[in-house]
Formats: sequence, structure tokens, C-alpha cells
Amino acid sequence: DIGHHQIYYPMICFCDITIHRLSEHLKVYGQYGIAFSKAWGIENGIQPLQYVNAKSALCSDFSKAFISAINNEADTAEANFLLTQMYYMKPIEGNMPRDGKDIFKNFTDECEWRFIPPVATIDLPQIVSEDDAASIGKLNDTIFDHDSCWLKFDYSDVKYIINGYADSNTGSAKRNQQ
Repeated sequence: DIGHHQIYYPMICFCDITIHRLSEHLKVYGQYGIAFSKAWGIENGIQPLQYVNAKSALCSDFSKAFISAINNEADTAEANFLLTQMYYMKPIEGNMPRDGKDIFKNFTDECEWRFIPPVATIDLPQIVSEDDAASIGKLNDTIFDHDSCWLKFDYSDVKYIINGYADSNTGSAKRNQQ
């Protein structure tokens, strides 16, 4: 309820889950992973999300303020704050597309953190609405060409490489320590 059906913005997502919950996560998001320390994430500006109840006053007030800021089309500190706040918000639960169908998900189980690249520094829009969704491929290519927007790490920052499959007998994921 922010005045747009869909808004796109670049991000890299991380989860802060324990190893024993990894198998369930891999089934939804893919059979691989790279683990970093939380200290590394904090040092690199990765931010935990705020999960929002769609029926809460917070959600209602945010929606009203965001719509007002969009309608004013002013580049103000308040509007920029609301946009930044939106980057780090997610509903508590909802449907998400997976394998051609929607699945219901409790998003709080992900304990998600995000890195939002500073694409405005290379004169790209920070958000793209559904009207401009066709340009996403070109925007991704531009980000790829500008390492100032990358989240960089050294091999020594990697704590684990998740091995890409879940053991069906134990439900645990195989991992390799580096």
C-alpha cells in the first residue's frame, strides 16, 4: 500500500540463521551458500530488516508518509529517509513466487539482512517502478560494470561454503569450512 504495485531496487540478501535451519532455507532459495561472520556484515554496512505487520499502525503510517513523499516528488531528507527505510522493510508473512507458483512464507524465519548498493553514485535510479521494469536488465549490466557498487570481500572473509545439497536422511546441509 505505497502507491505502487511493485517497486524494484538492487540488493544482496543475507540470512542470519543457524546451521540446523539451513536445509529448509536451501530448499526455497537454492542449493548453495557462502557464509560470512556477522562482524564482517556489520563492517560492510549490511542492515537487518524490520518485519512489518500489515495491520499495524507502523505499516499504515509508513504507507501514508511514503505516498505523500512520492506525490510531492521532492528530493528531501524526509523522502530519502522513507525510501531508505523501505529498503529494509518486509512483511511478516506473504506469498512469494517459486517454481512457477506462489508459496506462503513466514519471512521472519529468514532473519534477513540486506546490502543496497549506492547506484545513485553512478547516476542510476535507486528504485524502478513496474512501469520501467523492462529496463532492469540494462540497469543490472550497468551495476556490474561499476565496481563502486559491489559488495567486496576477500577469500579470508569467507567462513563456510555451503555445499549445494541437503542430506535427505538427516535434513542437514553439508558444508565445507574454509
